[in-house]
Amino acid sequence: MTNAMAESSRSMVETPETRRDDARLEDLGYHPELKRAFSAWETFGVAFSIMGVVPSIASTIFYNLPYGGPVGMIWGWLISSVLIMFIGLAMGELASSMPTSGGLYFWTHRLSPPKYRDFLAWMVGYNSFLGNVSAVSSLAWACSGIVFAAASLNNSDFAATAAQQFGLYVGILLVCGAFCAYGTEIFARVQTPSVILNVILALVTIIGLPIARRSELNTASFTFGGFVNLTSWPSGFAFLLSFLAPVWTICSFDCAVSLSEEATNAATAVPQAIVGAIGSAGILGTVILIILALTMGPDVAAVNDDALGQPLAYIYLQAFGQKGSLVIWSFIAIFSLAILGPYVAYGIPIAAKLIWGKANFVPGPWYLGRFSRICGLIAVVWMTFAIVLFSFPADTDPDAGSLNYACVVAGAVWLFATIYWFLPRIGGKTFFRGPATMDPDLVHEIPHVESVSSDSKKGSNGQVEERSVSRVETIEL
Repeated sequence: MTNAMAESSRSMVETPETRRDDARLEDLGYHPELKRAFSAWETFGVAFSIMGVVPSIASTIFYNLPYGGPVGMIWGWLISSVLIMFIGLAMGELASSMPTSGGLYFWTHRLSPPKYRDFLAWMVGYNSFLGNVSAVSSLAWACSGIVFAAASLNNSDFAATAAQQFGLYVGILLVCGAFCAYGTEIFARVQTPSVILNVILALVTIIGLPIARRSELNTASFTFGGFVNLTSWPSGFAFLLSFLAPVWTICSFDCAVSLSEEATNAATAVPQAIVGAIGSAGILGTVILIILALTMGPDVAAVNDDALGQPLAYIYLQAFGQKGSLVIWSFIAIFSLAILGPYVAYGIPIAAKLIWGKANFVPGPWYLGRFSRICGLIAVVWMTFAIVLFSFPADTDPDAGSLNYACVVAGAVWLFATIYWFLPRIGGKTFFRGPATMDPDLVHEIPHVESVSSDSKKGSNGQVEERSVSRVETIEL
């Protein structure tokens, strides 16, 4: 795109913040081409809304309910949320240091030594693609399941056919694709109402369910300590498998990184959005699951195996009746619009910073300081453990229909990417040189923007004040 076309596409009022953002982007070798239409709040809204805590719990509760009952639901969610926060913290300081929409693969390329940088960035790109495809597909499928559960709430005799399920699934994908491609500004503006309605759904659950079920509440000991294993896995391993629900829900927070060139004050807004979304989803999800464990009744098997196929729909039906639960479920369906791929893509740049970061990483205005390395280490260890854990099947004796094919599909993508990289003449190593910057030499340089400690000063109120002009240096590898 030419500069004139770029300026036309970015037609909006410039501010000191947008000029500073554009200067940072140019320091990284890119000419600003996108409108900075997202405020800090709206950037957070995207990261938080994509998690959709209540709709996601509705879609995934059958992943933690049979793997420990209340204990798997509450404590599995809480433990996973804390571990996921370390990923967010480690990713946040990378996003602050290098605020570009290239994100994961750009960071990997800039932090890795010349011998490995192209291949590692190539693999991050393929894993990001795998993660995005699987996340969008699973969200659309979950949404279609919620819609049909609403139909079952309205008519207990209704049973969706495979053709109906697939047709709705494809329709959701097409609508979302068109909206994201052609409605950037509208997409930014709907984040606030989306956050508000997600919070309303949460409040209805947190406040309404205990009131509606006040005469049939479970005991505190069962709510927080009742362990029910409906699988053939040993109890300890079953509890670990309950982590799948929170890991699937509190994921895709790197979508905030993709908005780095569309957000105002991106070097601060993006990491705040990542950490804020993870923290909010972790706390809100824990509270909601406590309420569900309190109000669902003592028969976990009955909730899990109900003909509706959606344990949360069953709980709403018991509490609010057919009409009330149908209204709530309809709202959940509106906002309901995958793990191996994203975790590999997240893990490579964080690991690159741990291994080679002393020479290559320059902190941005949002930095963890002395806690940076320990957060990165915990994040990498947790993601490695999760990748192995979630490759196991749902039960000890799976058949062809219940086998976990995630590792097979992911392995096939990794094998294809590796073979394609090494193919003679046409392989990735013959043409891929990392991020395409304005100056080709920049792919062999690392931009050094002075961090807050050296390019800022303390104001009279004790707050850090950034200078209006940033100084940029580059260091040859």
